[in-house]
Amino acid sequence: MPALNTQQRRAAFWEDQQRRKWNPVAAPADYEHSSARFYISETHAAYPVLNYCELADINLTQPLENDTESTPHT
Repeated sequence: MPALNTQQRRAAFWEDQQRRKWNPVAAPADYEHSSARFYISETHAAYPVLNYCELADINLTQPLENDTESTPHT
Protein backbone atom coordinates (compact mmCIF):
# COMPACT_ATOMS: atom_id res chain seq x y z
CA MET A 1 0.00 0.00 0.00
CA PRO A 2 1.48 3.41 -0.94
CA ALA A 3 2.10 6.03 1.73
CA LEU A 4 -0.66 8.59 2.16
CA ASN A 5 0.03 12.28 1.81
CA THR A 6 -1.13 14.74 4.46
CA GLN A 7 -4.42 15.53 2.74
CA GLN A 8 -5.24 11.83 2.30
CA ARG A 9 -4.41 11.09 5.95
CA ARG A 10 -6.60 13.98 7.08
CA ALA A 11 -9.49 12.71 4.94
CA ALA A 12 -9.02 9.15 6.23
CA PHE A 13 -8.99 10.40 9.82
CA TRP A 14 -12.19 12.39 9.24
CA GLU A 15 -13.94 9.43 7.62
CA ASP A 16 -12.86 7.15 10.47
CA GLN A 17 -14.27 9.55 13.04
CA GLN A 18 -17.54 9.75 11.12
CA ARG A 19 -17.82 5.96 11.10
CA ARG A 20 -17.39 5.95 14.87
CA LYS A 21 -20.27 8.43 15.10
CA TRP A 22 -17.93 10.99 16.55
CA ASN A 23 -19.51 14.40 16.80
CA PRO A 24 -16.84 16.94 15.84
CA VAL A 25 -17.61 20.62 16.22
CA ALA A 26 -18.07 22.91 13.25
CA ALA A 27 -15.25 25.26 14.27
CA PRO A 28 -12.31 24.97 16.68
CA ALA A 29 -13.76 27.72 18.90
CA ASP A 30 -16.91 25.61 19.39
CA TYR A 31 -15.00 22.84 21.19
CA GLU A 32 -15.60 23.06 24.94
CA HIS A 33 -11.93 22.89 25.96
CA SER A 34 -10.52 24.83 23.01
CA SER A 35 -7.82 27.43 23.46
CA ALA A 36 -9.18 28.94 20.23
CA ARG A 37 -12.39 29.85 22.06
CA PHE A 38 -10.40 31.79 24.64
CA TYR A 39 -8.27 33.65 22.11
CA ILE A 40 -11.26 34.54 19.92
CA SER A 41 -13.85 35.42 22.58
CA GLU A 42 -11.66 35.83 25.69
CA THR A 43 -13.99 33.51 27.61
CA HIS A 44 -13.53 29.94 28.75
CA ALA A 45 -16.36 27.51 29.33
CA ALA A 46 -15.15 25.84 32.52
CA TYR A 47 -13.12 28.35 34.52
CA PRO A 48 -11.62 31.83 34.27
CA VAL A 49 -8.33 31.93 32.40
CA LEU A 50 -5.62 34.40 33.33
CA ASN A 51 -3.26 36.08 30.95
CA TYR A 52 0.30 35.25 31.90
CA CYS A 53 0.87 38.95 32.68
CA GLU A 54 -1.84 38.76 35.37
CA LEU A 55 0.25 36.22 37.27
CA ALA A 56 2.57 39.06 38.27
CA ASP A 57 -0.29 40.43 40.41
CA ILE A 58 -0.63 37.17 42.39
CA ASN A 59 1.63 36.49 45.35
CA LEU A 60 2.45 32.83 44.82
CA THR A 61 4.50 32.65 48.03
CA GLN A 62 1.46 33.17 50.31
CA PRO A 63 -0.41 30.12 51.69
CA LEU A 64 -3.85 29.41 50.27
CA GLU A 65 -6.80 31.03 52.03
CA ASN A 66 -8.72 27.76 52.11
CA ASP A 67 -8.43 24.16 50.98
CA THR A 68 -10.82 24.61 48.06
CA GLU A 69 -8.26 26.71 46.21
CA SER A 70 -6.11 23.69 45.48
CA THR A 71 -6.42 20.01 44.79
CA PRO A 72 -4.42 17.91 47.26
CA HIS A 73 -1.44 16.15 45.74
CA THR A 74 -1.10 12.46 46.53
